[in-house]
Amino acid sequence: MNNYKKAVDKIEFSSDFEKRLLEKLLVENNRHKEKVIRINSDEKRKKRKKLVYSVTAAAVACAVFITGVAFAVGRNSDTAVSIIKGTVQSAVDAKSIENTQIVLTKKALAQQKEDTEPSVITAVTDENGSFCVEVPTGEYTAQIIKDGFIESTVDISSQDKSDDQYNTLFLSPVMEENTYRAVLTWEKDFDLDLCLSLPDDKGGRYKLFYSQSDYVTQSGDSIASLDIDNMHGDGPETITFCPVGNGVYRLSVACYSALVKDSDSILSDSKPTVTLYKGNSIIGKYTLSDFQKGNVWTVFEIRNYSVKEINKVSTVKSIDEAE
Repeated sequence: MNNYKKAVDKIEFSSDFEKRLLEKLLVENNRHKEKVIRINSDEKRKKRKKLVYSVTAAAVACAVFITGVAFAVGRNSDTAVSIIKGTVQSAVDAKSIENTQIVLTKKALAQQKEDTEPSVITAVTDENGSFCVEVPTGEYTAQIIKDGFIESTVDISSQDKSDDQYNTLFLSPVMEENTYRAVLTWEKDFDLDLCLSLPDDKGGRYKLFYSQSDYVTQSGDSIASLDIDNMHGDGPETITFCPVGNGVYRLSVACYSALVKDSDSILSDSKPTVTLYKGNSIIGKYTLSDFQKGNVWTVFEIRNYSVKEINKVSTVKSIDEAE
């Protein structure tokens, strides 16, 4: 009996279960009432009670089991699905990347057992770098894998089927060991700009941004370059640089839209994220998620190949005033 009770307790019931069960029991009771009403003797009345109790208990157990199973099957068949689609592009030239593997792993829910394996769905980009896959609605971790590029992982949330999810994903080409790359993305249609302050070979500082997109030493060595200047959408903006010596290399994000509209809220509203690569690895990911008043976000600085997070927001009158 205890095992039966435990099994019944685990069954999930539909919202109209009680109504359906009462209707079924009423039909069963009426049917057996008609059958036993003809028994008139005292002895037969005892048998009648025993028969009614037995049949009713069996009907309850049968109804609970059948209803629970039917609900579980119906729930699985009606699992909400959505479409996740998008493109994969290079972070240094925004060109589409074909034959990229995207491995979507559904995040385990808190109530699931730790040993429960989350479902995995794989998609591959076509010749235009596009992909489209139907998945159960939920939260996913997406691994983006392609030879010649640094593997990346992003979180993707899928909604209901009527609201298809479009994602632009970026991969960074592999680099030499001591080369850095900063990739900026954001969420709203504003114009954000990367700015890198670095030491020049004259003992001063050089500001690299959209109007000064390359820094080459007097001896002809290319130290830093702005790979992409994206003035619309949600990115990317990308700077690749190779630190020399123990000078300070400081990276900031300036919101050009905020400078034009004189608004100190646009930068925070855009929720910018900077992904920092070194060699063939991602070594940092920085997001300005909380509201902070200002139009320039100083993200980090690098000294002697050591990264120090700054995470400071300030207000300037022009981008070349960024630290």
